[in-house]
Amino acid sequence: MAESVFVGDFIGNRELINLIKYGRETIMFHSVMSKSRSAGQERATLFCEPNSFEILSRHAPALDIVVNRPCGTFSSYSDLCAALAELHKQVTNSTL
Repeated sequence: MAESVFVGDFIGNRELINLIKYGRETIMFHSVMSKSRSAGQERATLFCEPNSFEILSRHAPALDIVVNRPCGTFSSYSDLCAALAELHKQVTNSTL
């Protein structure tokens, strides 16, 4: 854990306006980023570790983790866009 930054969202604060009602206050972790960067990369954009969910799962149940599911592997940009459009439709039509 010392070499990583765990990224999450604070949820459930009753003092803030939320669209979703949460049963308790917690931080829901969803990704992991490496702290180590070379001197030439200090201004580079940080990317999540490809195995973020695996890293987070090692620390469960001590950490609350956002449930993830694979959405596919895409061989073209148009396939990715079509899958994202379908996912957007599913989320739009789901209940809060």
